Amino acid sequence: MLVPTDDKEQATESMPPPPARRGIVLALRSPSATPNVPPKGRKRRCTRGNNGESYQQGGSSLASGHRTKFVCLIDELFSECGSEAERLSKELSESQEKSSQLEAKLTDIEDTHSAEVSRLEAQIGGLERNLGKTASSLLKEKQARKAKSSGVRRLQKKIQSEGGSKSRDAEMVADVLRAEFQARLAKIAVFLDSLVTIHDRDLALANVDGSISEAQLFKNEEILSPLDEEARLLVRKEELATVDGDFGLILTAAKLECGSLPCPGEPEGQDPAAGEDEG
Repeated sequence: MLVPTDDKEQATESMPPPPARRGIVLALRSPSATPNVPPKGRKRRCTRGNNGESYQQGGSSLASGHRTKFVCLIDELFSECGSEAERLSKELSESQEKSSQLEAKLTDIEDTHSAEVSRLEAQIGGLERNLGKTASSLLKEKQARKAKSSGVRRLQKKIQSEGGSKSRDAEMVADVLRAEFQARLAKIAVFLDSLVTIHDRDLALANVDGSISEAQLFKNEEILSPLDEEARLLVRKEELATVDGDFGLILTAAKLECGSLPCPGEPEGQDPAAGEDEG
């Protein structure tokens, strides 16, 4: 009797599970345990030979036939088991070879993967460092620009304030200089008026007290009349008012011009301005 059984073995991680083995179990009757009892309903047929002995008809032939069949079946089973064992051993060797190849491939893949991971980690670290440096440089540049812009604004405010103060100072200085120049022009006008008055007085005294020779001398020197002298002085006053020059130069020119006209009753070389100042 053949009873096929499937034994499943636990597969390892490195190799695929082997195919199920087919076992053959032989169930035989033990002749000592179970007596050879003929089946019920059958009767042995005994025959007697020529010599008069009896034997069981068909019993021995049936046993020999079963024995032969059983031996043939055993041989077939052994041959099948041998071929199956060879096939399984070949498959096992092939599977082991494939598993070793797979393990080598897995090892190569793991090595490549670890190298790639380490390379990527190094690149990521470099990118992080570069990103940090870029962020810090951008922050520093932003702070520098902010400081520069604030400095420029302060300078602009300072320049504007200084420009305003300078313009105000310039206006004040111009006003002061203008006032001083106007005061000097007023003094010059007063001085010229006093000179005209002195000259008119001197002319009157000369006309009253002078002699004919002195009058003739004045005529020879082409002394101008009081009206002409007054007109000339007024023209000179207007010219001095329109001239934007130094007060010292104007005063010197006026002194020289007035000094060229000697007045009677006054010693030569005396400064009329000094006399006016003393008066």
